[in-house]
Parts: sequence; structure tokens; C-alpha cells
Amino acid sequence: MRRRILFFLLAAATIPATAAKRETVAQLEQTLTAAYASHKQDAEIARQISGMELSERLTRDTLRRFSSPMAPNSQAVLALEVLADQSEFLDPPSDELPPLPLPMHLLSSACSNPHRGTEHRCCRASELFGHPNH
Repeated sequence: MRRRILFFLLAAATIPATAAKRETVAQLEQTLTAAYASHKQDAEIARQISGMELSERLTRDTLRRFSSPMAPNSQAVLALEVLADQSEFLDPPSDELPPLPLPMHLLSSACSNPHRGTEHRCCRASELFGHPNH
């Protein structure tokens, strides 16, 4: 019985040591930049990447940008692809979010200003969105 408890405690103590470190895409970029600057080998870069877990999505565009200085099908590129796949359902970094659409109240205020030359276009847009004000 004591051996089982001791084994369980030892196993539980090693879990945090092997858990992946959660990083942002910006932190991943810093890690890669430092690895390139210090001329680390592909296997070492791949090992660093595989020890990470992202807290935000690694988008395809960013993946291409990070992979471009690496040899195609290298271990590091494959590790980046795995990391991107694992982060697929996370939100992208805030600087990669698409712009929000113009709120309707701003659109309708632009329609009411005939000096802007937008009255016709705005009214047509509001008809498309189902706003009966125009």
C-alpha cells in the first residue's frame, strides 16, 4: 500500500515538469527569432516547439511566415504544423482578428447627412439590412 502511495506521489510530482508551457503566438515568434539568431539545429528548434502549447490560434498565414526561413519538411516545420493543428479551435491573436463591421447607428447617421454624398448608398444598405427607417 505504501509503495502505491509513493508511486502515485512521484508520478503526480512529475506531471508539471512534463506539461507543455502555454505561450502566445508572439512568444512563439520570439522563441523562433532567438533560435535563428543563435543558429540552433533543426532538431533543437523542433524540440522547443513540441514542448509548447499555444494559448491562441496559430493562423495559416502566420504558420507560413514562421516556416519560410526553414527547410521544407524539416522537423521544425512539422512541429509548427502540429502546433497549428492543436491550436485550431482557439481564438486568433487580437492583431489578426478581422475588422468589425460598421455599427448600424453610425451607418444611419451617415445616411442623414446629405452633404456627404452617401445618402443613396446608405439608404440602399439599410434596406438590405431590413431597417425600415429609410
